[in-house]
Amino acid sequence: MVHELQQPSDLAARLQGDNTVASGIRDGAWPALRASLDRFVPLCPLEKVFYVQFSDRERFDPPLSPAHPLYQEDFPPALTWSRHMRVRPPETEFGAYLPIADIARAWLVGKGGRKASFRYEIFDWRMRDESRRPAENARRAFLSWENLIILL
Repeated sequence: MVHELQQPSDLAARLQGDNTVASGIRDGAWPALRASLDRFVPLCPLEKVFYVQFSDRERFDPPLSPAHPLYQEDFPPALTWSRHMRVRPPETEFGAYLPIADIARAWLVGKGGRKASFRYEIFDWRMRDESRRPAENARRAFLSWENLIILL
């Protein structure tokens, strides 16, 4: 159960996302993610879930390549994605596109994890803009949580 014990955004990024292709989606992604979630709900004891971290990933447009401004030759593409383009779910207006609501539904509703702690782990390049901190980031987090709950 390696994937099941990762944070939801890492689960989605590893099983579904790919920042080096235009679609942003790996081949065969949805069946792999669905199978992982289907295993997680019955097999992972709720007492092993201490907190759940949420974030989404922004689709790279253009895909990460040597021509992209964030590209580093000796740096893994997934780590570049994680460090610079991790947005709040479901902020589609900022490029969020992974199925975080499906994962949250499995983790929170399917597992009955209402007593677990939840948090966001965001590394959004926009946060470097002084005009967006901290009130703008708090506002986005609040709206994001409200929108995620609606999708559950």
